Amino acid sequence: MLPLNGETLIERTFNTLSGIFHSIIIVSGNQDIQSVISDSVIVEDIYPGCGPLGGLHTALHNANGQAVFIVACDMPWLDADVICAMLNQWRKTMPDVLIPRHAEGIEPLHAIYGPACLSVIAAQIESGDNAIRSFFGRVNTEYWDTTDSNCFTNINTPEDLEKFNRSTE
Repeated sequence: MLPLNGETLIERTFNTLSGIFHSIIIVSGNQDIQSVISDSVIVEDIYPGCGPLGGLHTALHNANGQAVFIVACDMPWLDADVICAMLNQWRKTMPDVLIPRHAEGIEPLHAIYGPACLSVIAAQIESGDNAIRSFFGRVNTEYWDTTDSNCFTNINTPEDLEKFNRSTE
């Protein structure tokens, strides 16, 4: 678990999300997370090895027919205001998928997915297609335009981690 200025990235993510959502499901094969985050449900992929699409399927499967907000595990600048604005937009139109879109592209790993996606995702995984974007055309997908792209930044390299640590000093 990646340490960032005194807390792990999963703790930082959990702390942001727990201020917004009453229930948090963490999809991970790392059961050590339970020792760091005890107030959440931790589940393993139903379809292991399928990447983010498998994690999305598992989250929806464990959400008891509710929509889920999905976030990648490597986004240290999550912004509660952005997430709440997305939730407000989703409540207005109730699409199956609501994905942020900004000048650099779309953010399917910082998005809201409804229960109608579950069977479509399962069929896609069963067909061997693990690309998360592949099913968007088969469900009611809306894009939420934003000018804020900083909150979607992720940490993929040691240089990204160094940049993050410098920005929070």
